[in-house]
Amino acid sequence: MRDEEDMAALLESTGRYRVLRRLAPRAAYHAPDGTPTRRAVFIDLETTGLDPVADEIVEIAMVPFDYSDDGRIFAVHESFARFRDPGRPIPPEVSAMTGITDAMVAGAAIEPAEIEAFLGDTAALVVAHNCSFDRRFAERFCPAFAHLPWACSWAEIPWREEGFVDGTKLVHLAAACGFFHEGHRAVHDCLAGIELLSRPLPRSGQRALAVLLSSARAPRWRVRAAGAPFELRESLKRRGYRLGSRRARRAARMVRRPARKRPRGRERLPPPRDLPAGRSRSRSAPSRRLRPLLRSLLIRLAIGPGGAIGGRVLKDSKVVSSGAAFRRAGVPVGRSSPKIRSDLTRGRTR
Repeated sequence: MRDEEDMAALLESTGRYRVLRRLAPRAAYHAPDGTPTRRAVFIDLETTGLDPVADEIVEIAMVPFDYSDDGRIFAVHESFARFRDPGRPIPPEVSAMTGITDAMVAGAAIEPAEIEAFLGDTAALVVAHNCSFDRRFAERFCPAFAHLPWACSWAEIPWREEGFVDGTKLVHLAAACGFFHEGHRAVHDCLAGIELLSRPLPRSGQRALAVLLSSARAPRWRVRAAGAPFELRESLKRRGYRLGSRRARRAARMVRRPARKRPRGRERLPPPRDLPAGRSRSRSAPSRRLRPLLRSLLIRLAIGPGGAIGGRVLKDSKVVSSGAAFRRAGVPVGRSSPKIRSDLTRGRTR
């Protein structure tokens, strides 16, 4: 082993080589010295996809470790690493990335009670490298995670400002620190994350875990631009706002049409939709999906009992806007027309 290290050091001394060493898990980083410690759990999940509602967990790994308030890591405890059968075939692209196959997870199960028992009453913090992904899956699977504070080692440590310019994924950070591990396997990702947290950052000299704890303890406020007009999308992005979920973006399109009041607190951010070249969007023109409904409603209003044109049939069913269609059909458009147009645009009738 000493000979291997000597050879690696010789190669690195030439300045023409960089040697990456395989991560060797450690049972402790600092010896106990009487400093009060707390228990954190580094968690990583492998799933069948990115949607916490539609996709399922196929592997859960958790590695507990003790830490002090100044960011030192002491003991690293026995890990929890289990497969889980998602009840459906694992997508080929997920198997190619993680190495997890249907045969490996067949019949495997994890109960939420097992997770709660592993966390116990000692866990003071949950750490993940991308909380926005792992947390949603974890809290949906086991409610105990919803009662614990979380910290994100990806978003809450300024890796790029510290010189990690090649990327902030675990594999990139590990390579920059001179080691490699078996990526996209949950327990190995946890151990790599703990290794990164134990090291001082190259520019500030602070321990990575100390920076993470300082960020996680700071108060935060979430500002939502609910109901923001579509025209302000680019301005909001420049100010650091992020578009909401796909479902929220679909609902946000209604901001551009007359609509009834919505419950407070819901995101209504507009979607980044691009129209094909040569086409433009008219605010007064209904969408394609509403045109068949508008045609049928106009005909019913026009030729039904009490209709303005009696038994006449609309010859031209092409709808440009609701007001124009009424005028072509001979229907008088008076003071009530805005209300009618509003109802029709929403696909409602009185």
